[in-house]
Amino acid sequence: RFRTILLRLVRSTYFDSVTVVFIFANAVTIGLQTHYMAMDLEEHAPSPFPTLDVMFSVFFAGEVALRLIALGRRFFIVPAWKWNVLDLTVVSLGLLEELISALSLGKSGLPVPITLMRMLRILRLVRVLRVARLLRYMTELRTIVVSILSSIKPLLSSVALLGMVIYMISIYFTQLAMHHRLDMGCAGPGGCSGTSATDLGAKYGSVLITSFHLFQSVTGGLEWRHMSDPLMSAISPGMGLVFALYIIFTSLALMNIVTGVFVESA
Repeated sequence: RFRTILLRLVRSTYFDSVTVVFIFANAVTIGLQTHYMAMDLEEHAPSPFPTLDVMFSVFFAGEVALRLIALGRRFFIVPAWKWNVLDLTVVSLGLLEELISALSLGKSGLPVPITLMRMLRILRLVRVLRVARLLRYMTELRTIVVSILSSIKPLLSSVALLGMVIYMISIYFTQLAMHHRLDMGCAGPGGCSGTSATDLGAKYGSVLITSFHLFQSVTGGLEWRHMSDPLMSAISPGMGLVFALYIIFTSLALMNIVTGVFVESA
């Protein structure tokens, strides 16, 4: 009889609604607590955040305990067992965090072990997982996340293709810049004194540097004229056309194909 009442409670809309409200409130307090700790560079959270953390941990522990008692062994075999395991894991980590935090704030006068403090910092990072529990109660948001996860394989393929293109083009541009700098005598002890050669060294000094700048130029992190101007002024004005062809291929052709693949897989 008691388990039947609990089962009706944990399956009710009101129970889920209250849980969602507490998860939202906990997410807000986590953000505010992190903000104030970062602003003040404090190791421990200011008041009243520790009290709120304990309240949230107790509530979530009680929520999961009610589900465990109501469902029994079915807690781990029902269709939503993965969500149950996630809830149990997140709540257990929260209780562990509160325990370690209480030990680190103890008034015994004994020094706090460094390992204990490191564990506390790691658990504070893991507490972000509490926000992920919202996916259980928001169908539309869960659908979006599932679509994103199903696009991971096309994402990796697209990144590999873009990386190959950038790698080949970076080798070409790096070799051009290298030969031009050698012709100007930049290999000597004094280095290069000209502005154009210095810009080439800054933008195309190595394959890694060139690849990073080429990636920035097609993703909005760097205006591509800052990449083409050193080539045009130091080597040849025609290099501007070569760089423009690279931008056209990656931005208009490659990126549009990647977008189509993502839409189809989602």
